[in-house]
Amino acid sequence: MALPNPRGLAIANFLLERLQRISTADGYFTDAGVTAELGPAKQPELEFQVTVQVGQESPQQKDNGADSANPQVSDSYLMQRQLVIIGQIKSDPTNDPKGLRLEYLLSDIKRAVFDGKPFDPAQRLALGWPVYTGATLVQRPDGNEYESVNVTGTVTYLEAIGDPANG
Repeated sequence: MALPNPRGLAIANFLLERLQRISTADGYFTDAGVTAELGPAKQPELEFQVTVQVGQESPQQKDNGADSANPQVSDSYLMQRQLVIIGQIKSDPTNDPKGLRLEYLLSDIKRAVFDGKPFDPAQRLALGWPVYTGATLVQRPDGNEYESVNVTGTVTYLEAIGDPANG
């Protein structure tokens, strides 16, 4: 019998699938989807690099809907997971003096991850839907040829304590 994926890995894989759609052939500004991967950001070797990190989990509230006559018997919690997607792009001050390529990358990430169309309704119910919470543009530091954008979000979902998919 195969073990279920831990919840954090399921969320990361879902985000990775969405990010891998980023392609100019599919109407995006960049082709950053070919570089999308899980794990910590690293110095990119290509023009673009996109990485996904699923962060800390925190309970938002106890779900008291399981037994409305006796709410304390519920062992389900509404949980929230922090998301960080880091997009890096090789800066090109000669051909892109205003940094528009970084804005294009930000736009592509937001569209790929936070736009709910098309989506798998079963997956949406299981994980909730990613909610955009902000972005920070990091201009090219001296001596570095890459600039980056850190996109943050959350995913909220219902979780039963003791569920083998917890992670």
